[in-house]
Amino acid sequence: MRYIYLVKAGEDQYKIGVSRNVAKRIAALQTSNIHLVELVCAKKTIDDSSIEKRLHKKMREFSGTGGKEWFHLTASQAIEIAIEISKAPEVDVAENIVQDLKKQIQTIIDTYESKIADERRQLDEDRKAYFIQRTKIPVKAASVPDREAERQKADERDYELAKAIVLEHQHVSTSFLQRHMRIGYGKAARFVERMEKDGLISPLDGMHRSVL
Repeated sequence: MRYIYLVKAGEDQYKIGVSRNVAKRIAALQTSNIHLVELVCAKKTIDDSSIEKRLHKKMREFSGTGGKEWFHLTASQAIEIAIEISKAPEVDVAENIVQDLKKQIQTIIDTYESKIADERRQLDEDRKAYFIQRTKIPVKAASVPDREAERQKADERDYELAKAIVLEHQHVSTSFLQRHMRIGYGKAARFVERMEKDGLISPLDGMHRSVL
């Protein structure tokens, strides 16, 4: 929303315009005017452009001389223009506040959704890299003890990945690890218990745990 304003320079030179910052606009006008530029009136309105055009037309009808911006007006003519400005439709301040709040909330939502999307993409890339690395482990016939050792190594790698995920997101639960690692409930629950023993997370408090 912008202000529609009427300013005066000298005895009878008047100008009408629209601006978001009337004080700044007057300062700019003063730099190119030898007379003191004074504000006659200003009003914030929702229909500034059409009002400005209508009042410009009226000022041209009033003034026999003058350029495209500054017009010679009598005191009574200037008062009439000022009255027209005062009758301009009011800005609904409450509605402006609501709209500004909606914009701020939407900005927060957009930023949050963008961050979540970036985190998901990074997590997917980490997961893909992890599984690709696992597929590079050579497969060979192994005895029962060898298979158990390999299983423990793989389990340890999974546990390290689980810790990294928990630290990155500062959140932990059995279902959270299941979703992010695509593992079973038993394995996820075992990792959560181990993290508690390792002092990485707090004991269960009701339905929640905290990352320490």
